Amino acid sequence: QGKLDDALKAYRDSLAATERLIAADRDNKQWQRGLSVSYVKIGDVLKAQDKLDDALRSYRDSLAVMQRLVVLDRRNN
Repeated sequence: QGKLDDALKAYRDSLAATERLIAADRDNKQWQRGLSVSYVKIGDVLKAQDKLDDALRSYRDSLAVMQRLVVLDRRNN
């Protein structure tokens, strides 16, 4: 719909809510995955806005979360 600023705000709000949940339970794999997805969606919007450095940073944040998930659950590689 072309409402990138609105989408970015919604994704950042979701990220903030997920971060609050994770603060209560750092080992919750579903919340960690949700955090990773939020970073990817934020990166996608930033990429569409041609904010490539910020998008890359968001994608790297997502990767870091996924790497932590691998450590938390070695059976799910």
